[in-house]
Amino acid sequence: MAIVPRWPVLAGATAASSLAFIFALREGAVIASLFAAAGPVIVLASVVAELRQRGPMRVNEALMQKAAEHVDVGRKLVIYERETGLFAHWYISLRCDEECHRAGRYKHQLALVAIEPTPESDVWTVQDDIANWLRWRLRTTDLAAYVGNACYVVLMPESDATAAHKVIERLHTDIETVEIGISSFPDDGADLERLLAAARERLSKIAQSAA
Repeated sequence: MAIVPRWPVLAGATAASSLAFIFALREGAVIASLFAAAGPVIVLASVVAELRQRGPMRVNEALMQKAAEHVDVGRKLVIYERETGLFAHWYISLRCDEECHRAGRYKHQLALVAIEPTPESDVWTVQDDIANWLRWRLRTTDLAAYVGNACYVVLMPESDATAAHKVIERLHTDIETVEIGISSFPDDGADLERLLAAARERLSKIAQSAA
């Protein structure tokens, strides 16, 4: 069995800690904390394996390459909701603030669509159908997220209620067992909380009128 000298491992641990600080500046505190917690162990294990083939002189290059790979994975884990593959609640909230600010500044339209399975449906099956539909059938400019409690959100920059209704029609054609509500900026609010509340209120009214 080949023996790996101690100094590459110590150098790797020091470099990994330093990289965590660098990522705190470049990628933000959330990514940095993920890397600081799990990065050194994962990166060092990968580097040790590579050093057996490359030799100790390539340790810094190997560390940087592995660190970049793991930061990429960490970024995706943080931004996306694990079960659905759609954006996470915190991220769509952040993007909603940004898009509302942009729409207000340039006098553009912005719509939000809330989608939930109907109460009488097979909720788990319908949730999978909704998530798959949102991943593949939206415009590239639209942002889809899962915000919990079987509720899905689509943020539609540069779109008014008419454009949002077209999405609703397509979705309802493919998945009949859904309830959908629409809100718009600035009439219904300027952040995710207010826009979502308005959309869900209309969703509830539509459900009541259908009953």
